[in-house]
Amino acid sequence: MTAIDEADPRTPSHVPRELVVDGFDIFNLEVPDADPPLVWREIKLANPPIFWTNENGGHWVATDAADIKVIQVDHEHFSMAQHNIPKNRRGMPAPPIDLDPPKHFGYRALISPAFSPKALAALEGTIQQVLDGLIDRVAPRGECEFVEDVAHVLPINVFLGMMGLPKEDAAYLLPLSTLNTQAKELEVSQRTRAEMADYLKDKIEARKAHPTDDVLSQVVHGKVNGEPLPDDELLGMCTLLLAGGLDTVASMMGFIFRFLATHPAHLAELVADPDLIPQATEEFFRRCGIANTGRILVEDYEFHGVQLKAGDLIQIPNCLYGIDETVVDNPLEVDFHRKKPIPYASFGNGPHSCPGKALARLEVRLLLRSWLSRIPEFTVKPGTVPQARIGMTNSMRELWLSWR
Repeated sequence: MTAIDEADPRTPSHVPRELVVDGFDIFNLEVPDADPPLVWREIKLANPPIFWTNENGGHWVATDAADIKVIQVDHEHFSMAQHNIPKNRRGMPAPPIDLDPPKHFGYRALISPAFSPKALAALEGTIQQVLDGLIDRVAPRGECEFVEDVAHVLPINVFLGMMGLPKEDAAYLLPLSTLNTQAKELEVSQRTRAEMADYLKDKIEARKAHPTDDVLSQVVHGKVNGEPLPDDELLGMCTLLLAGGLDTVASMMGFIFRFLATHPAHLAELVADPDLIPQATEEFFRRCGIANTGRILVEDYEFHGVQLKAGDLIQIPNCLYGIDETVVDNPLEVDFHRKKPIPYASFGNGPHSCPGKALARLEVRLLLRSWLSRIPEFTVKPGTVPQARIGMTNSMRELWLSWR
């Protein structure tokens, strides 16, 4: 992918020809070694720090760490009202993520209690119980497809339990979650989001009539500025919660275990010293970023000499922040002894940082501790190749592991 020599008729008049990268399509990137951050790094090195692509409706891409951080926090110029590629990908409201401050905070307050230290402490036993059952099932086999057998099962069981939804519904919801983040076609992503919303409608009505103590009930009966949520915002918010809890943490786990399976010295270090696991978790979050969110320009704005127009979309691959030399030394190296705090943007920065990051951190820590105590040596299964994809998230799709 290089800057084009001839004008593309799709290019808006305000976009300089030298900033247009021909053929850049976020949904059609090859991912050798199942390591999306390396792919993004190559894109960064080969192109201008802010470039334009005409694919997927046309949008900017910003790859410098400093720009990524500014775009994440400067909601006066870069709004979350549209943060997916292409525009209108969701096809429905999605508070609080598509709202900017100050309106954002009232909606976020409805879900924040579910991820408080007290709430997570109460969840730890449940997470450990799910983990024990998972490892009991796979350990005697000597192999597993980690994504399907472990990485998807743990967060889904935990999150559906938090939402008060039947755990057996995970088999129906998981494919929808994958399409939601990976499908290129706008109509496919909108349809899958609509199917997830349809799944929730009767559950929402049931909570209205009979409140329970789950997160779904908290949102259904929540109020913003003293008023209950309009039906469309309520459905959109519940759908956002459901979608957010099904795929991203699973992919993070997949990337972590791919790394450990291919780096035996790092694996042995964690096995020998489990007290390193909290530090290692933060280092993995830095190295294995997931979300590739975007923003929409609120008004015409010149940014580092590039003229952006109101209504332009600009994408920020968050994983690039944590592997930028201006942010961290030796950024591609995984170092469990790196000086704290470890900088990364895997869960975003500023007011829109992911409220579920503390839950993700807890699940990864418990998974590493439990797995390594039972299966201390493992590799990628011979004859298999880990498979990853890039879309609105970096996703691990398949990872076969084997052990003695």
